[in-house]
Parts: sequence; structure tokens; C-alpha cells
Amino acid sequence: MSTRATLPALLLGVILAAGAGALLLAPKPAEADDLEGETMFGLGLIAGEPTGGTLKLFFGPRLALQTHLAITWWQIHRTAVFLDFVWHPHVITENRHFLLLWYWGVGAGFGIRSPWYEDRRGQDWEADPAVWIRAPFGFPFIFDKVPVEAFVEFGPSLRVYPPVGIGPFAAIGARWYF
Repeated sequence: MSTRATLPALLLGVILAAGAGALLLAPKPAEADDLEGETMFGLGLIAGEPTGGTLKLFFGPRLALQTHLAITWWQIHRTAVFLDFVWHPHVITENRHFLLLWYWGVGAGFGIRSPWYEDRRGQDWEADPAVWIRAPFGFPFIFDKVPVEAFVEFGPSLRVYPPVGIGPFAAIGARWYF
């Protein structure tokens, strides 16, 4: 077996072990009333890898569905859609100004080569699709006085099509809740 084939598996194992360790060391469980009264639908922007628009819809105080419609920059520029189910198991800290949580989840992404990526004069554009399985985790700051969530997100991803590979997705963003 080649080193190239085992490196993605090793990286994925390290990512999963780090996530499990964070779960075991997390401070206190989120209470149902910690997020009670919070608006359930947020719309905003995300910058980094990927960069674009983001949407989050809560299904109760802990479970949410988030999606990003964005451009990815790693290796080949792609227009991509990511869809993740995320769980907010613990509150890290809270005070009168904000609530700091952490979340992790599972999701998928699909992207096609952005047509503006390279100069292809006289050539047909090729879609060059990619499909990812994601394990996003992040840290949202939910502010008390304004309906805004600022967040940092890491979304290690395993590209399953075309060739298998690891995607180092990381971004910051903000959402306004309605």
C-alpha cells in the first residue's frame, strides 16, 4: 500500500480522535433553556474555505441544519453546496453579552469546477464534479443584545469523487437571525 493512500486515512483518524477528545473534555452540557427564546433561522456570510453564503435552521435547542453555498479555493476552484446536521452539546461559557457554544456534526458537499477558474479560450467547459463527506465542528458566539451569531468552523472533509483526498476546510462567518 502506498504512503499516498494511507495519508488520508491517517488524517481522518486524527481528526476523529481529536473530536472525540473534545467531546469528553467539554465543560457543561447545554441546557434546553440556554438557547430558549433564540430565533431559529439565521442567514449570513462565511469567509475562508469555503467563501459565500450560509444558512442555519435550528430544530430545537441543540440540533440544527446548516448549509453553505460557496466557492472553494483549495486545489481547484469549485462552486459548492455543503449541507450539515450539527449538534450543540455543550456551553463553553456564558455571560451577559454572549453565549459561547461548540458544535460538531456530519454532512456532505457537492461542487463543480467554477467556469471562471482558468482561461479556456476555444475549449468546452468541463464540470469536473467533486463530492465530499464532512465532519464539521465549530465555535459559535451567540450575542445577547443583537440576533447575531459569529462563528469559527472547521470542516475536515473526505473527497470521495473523483480521486479520494482530504479537504482542509476552515472558515469564519456570521449569521443574522430572523
